[in-house]
Amino acid sequence: MASHEVAVPFLQDEQLKVKQLNHNFSANQKVDLRVTDIPEHVYGFHVDGSRNIQRKSRCHRGLSTTVRIKKTNPPSWTGRKSGILHTEQTENHIRFLELAGPGLMHVWETSLIFRDGSPFLTQQLVYEFAVYRPRCSNGELESKKFGENGSQPWPDLMKLCQEALQDAGKSDFVPLSAQQVDSRTPEPTSSGFTAVVDWFNVRAGIGALQVTPYTQARVHFSDIKTRRSADYLESGERVRYDSLDHPDEDGKNTSFTWQARGVEPVGE
Repeated sequence: MASHEVAVPFLQDEQLKVKQLNHNFSANQKVDLRVTDIPEHVYGFHVDGSRNIQRKSRCHRGLSTTVRIKKTNPPSWTGRKSGILHTEQTENHIRFLELAGPGLMHVWETSLIFRDGSPFLTQQLVYEFAVYRPRCSNGELESKKFGENGSQPWPDLMKLCQEALQDAGKSDFVPLSAQQVDSRTPEPTSSGFTAVVDWFNVRAGIGALQVTPYTQARVHFSDIKTRRSADYLESGERVRYDSLDHPDEDGKNTSFTWQARGVEPVGE
């Protein structure tokens, strides 16, 4: 089936944008997802199944990837509908690393997703972190955000940051000590059956709620009650939830002990 192009300029001046598409997609269709107008110090990359980072080259038309439209065929025990259009999370997006300021890095995602068979184009800032170069190191970068708890999303992330800095001629663009790194916003708190959204990845359809100062709960888009057509949450917003229970057994490992049900933004 012929390929269809979905093109969008690189997102600037916003951290999240979700747009419902009017295209009539069909199963087995290939879509050319393209990002244009990419700023100079923004670098595209792909993460393979082994979590290895591979740089992507841009051309005069920007940077693109091929997304395949499929129909769901879930096991019967999941209770999920079959025959609904969807895209695979491993290939439905393009990631970007942005040199956002002295020692400040942004990771962006542009993706083509489906919710209940309806297509959406999402653009989101998914990681913001500061890097520094310890005086006693061999020039390798570190990050307080990832170094303290080993939560770095991809093993080669610091290497990618270093390569981007070198390509941009900004290898001296980072602080020399952890004390110089900007502190991030304190962890939000909540009480009762309300919580604060710590983060939410629209493409993946999952996020984390801060339900107590020391406890987080996973939230899945299927448990969100909102007037937003793509069923997503925004970082920092306050929500209500009906209950907490153990995460769904979906065949994937998770570090979350709790999952929030019946989540609804306060004010809707």
